[in-house]
Amino acid sequence: MKTLATIGDNCVDIYPQLNKAFSGGNAVNVAVYCTRYGIQPGCITWVGDDDYGTKLKQDLARMGVDISHVHTKHGVTAQTQVELHDNDRVFGDYTEGVMADFALSEEDYAWLAQYDIVHAAIWGHAEDAFPQLHAAGKLTAFDFSDKWDSPLWQTLVPASRFCLCLRTARRRSAASEDESDCCPWRRNSDCHAG
Repeated sequence: MKTLATIGDNCVDIYPQLNKAFSGGNAVNVAVYCTRYGIQPGCITWVGDDDYGTKLKQDLARMGVDISHVHTKHGVTAQTQVELHDNDRVFGDYTEGVMADFALSEEDYAWLAQYDIVHAAIWGHAEDAFPQLHAAGKLTAFDFSDKWDSPLWQTLVPASRFCLCLRTARRRSAASEDESDCCPWRRNSDCHAG
């Protein structure tokens, strides 16, 4: 079975109306979802030395994610304020916290050697790692979300085996039946638009 590591963004979603907080962020969510399919993933990210950082690490460990490279840094864990409007989530203020300075260490790169697949997203500050990981033979996946105008399309597609992206309503209505225009770089990489 293939092994997978996620790199980058984590976030605690804070729901003031519910007086609850939930661990999340792309790297966290992908790692947790992989455990549901029998994969034992690892995650490289930074959390703050606050209660939310402790919560995030505990939640990941409880779900079976290797947290040996979830590093605790002095400061606050990334947070998003979320409100519910008619059962729809409305994302409010975001505090990036310690993730603003996120970077992989040499030890992180060495640890990634044990993984076949490496996944990151546009918010995770992991883009500088992808050329090196791709050159090392890793199967790389990068999630651009709905950031169609990001300059990272120019630099990351050659270093990504899979590019993931969201089609907005505007893009969805303009897409042809074969979806060849869903991804600006479809010929160079597998683009999966949802």
